Amino acid sequence: MTVEIKGSHGYSPGEATKEYVDKKLKRLEYVKEHIADLHLILDREKNGEFRAESNIHFRWGTMGHLKAADRDLFKAVDLLFDKIEAKATKETSKAEAAELKGKPAEADRKPRAYVIRFEGDIRA
Repeated sequence: MTVEIKGSHGYSPGEATKEYVDKKLKRLEYVKEHIADLHLILDREKNGEFRAESNIHFRWGTMGHLKAADRDLFKAVDLLFDKIEAKATKETSKAEAAELKGKPAEADRKPRAYVIRFEGDIRA
């Protein structure tokens, strides 16, 4: 799982914020092999509210965009991780159910090869 933390609109997260996010990432240990990329964007609005957004990419091709906002940055991060955890659990259970039914996950599907057969002489 690749994790990227960045700020937007002139806001840059400090060391305390990065450490807090690292601590929260431990909540995703049970699904980390299913998540390919996790991008976190932290921003501070003009009204003083913090906004935390996330793009989560799963190994089988599914993607999710999640948002949370609060006046306290750490509360916004907590709310976002609640949503990330719920999304990861839901998508993982969907992929496992598809595997049990014998359907490969989207990333495991192979393109169909078509074979065209001609009978007789094709020179005519």
